[in-house]
Amino acid sequence: MKKGLLFAIAAFSVFSLTACDLFNKGNKEEEKPTADSTVYGTGAEDLVLTVGSAIPAGEYVATFKAPSGDDSVTNGFVGVYQGSVGATNMIWEDFFDTNSMCKLKVGQVVNLKYATLQNVESNPRVGALKNGTFKVGTHFQAGANGLVTVRSLSGSGQVILYSQLSDTGYYLDGDYPAVNNLGDGEVKEFLGVPNGTYIMLNGAEIVL
Repeated sequence: MKKGLLFAIAAFSVFSLTACDLFNKGNKEEEKPTADSTVYGTGAEDLVLTVGSAIPAGEYVATFKAPSGDDSVTNGFVGVYQGSVGATNMIWEDFFDTNSMCKLKVGQVVNLKYATLQNVESNPRVGALKNGTFKVGTHFQAGANGLVTVRSLSGSGQVILYSQLSDTGYYLDGDYPAVNNLGDGEVKEFLGVPNGTYIMLNGAEIVL
């Protein structure tokens, strides 16, 4: 009886250790690496970065940053090119006074002027939610039932919603009309907008 009892205890101990090891291993496999929080650029320089060497591939937020004490600069610039900077190699360019977003692939180069660049997964801080591109669930939270409210700033505004960024760096249309035009001061509500949706605003702002 004593031998049988000792064997049962030993077998249970081995089983418990093995189960714990497997559980811990599973948890480790599910752990995600910390997002790269590097901020590329200072806003003061004309910066060119090669994707894959100077900056990892991924999804990035470009944020306008004017040189200190220079009020004449009102827009940032981000350009994505294949191989080298130049009009013939251009994939996508954007001028913005708040934020822009792009998806970078190895072999491309990105050019920044009056802007910084940071991986979107590090949840970079943003300023005013207007005249730029923002990601629902990252830069702001939608309301109940996925409600996003947008207001035209002056004259006429434009709102474009996208479900994802394309491999060429620009946007793909989502489940909404490609372009929503707003009249002067008009407020428009979008329901059922899921996290991960991209909203591009021209002459308009998010109302929280």
